[in-house]
Amino acid sequence: MVWSRTTGNLVNPKRLVRVGRKTPHLAQLHEMANKNVTVVKDPKVETTPELVQESNLGLFHATMNLPHAAAHCGMSQREMKMTFREFLKYNIPTDTINNPDH
Repeated sequence: MVWSRTTGNLVNPKRLVRVGRKTPHLAQLHEMANKNVTVVKDPKVETTPELVQESNLGLFHATMNLPHAAAHCGMSQREMKMTFREFLKYNIPTDTINNPDH
């Protein structure tokens, strides 16, 4: 890492884009330094019984995975696991694995 006098930030010299033998302009250095700072976050989802029901059904029918279901209803993955285990206590499986009719 190299301290840039022009931007006042640390700049990795390997990331500098070289045009011929010239170094980038001040605006290019500033843009490159600020690219790593930008972080996009998902908006906070409010947990409602309807969203939790949709997530549990999605997990039950294997149309959602756990991280997606947890994000869908605004819970952590640990909370979603606990909720889904409670859901499984009161909802029996619809298909049996060793059904002789199949």
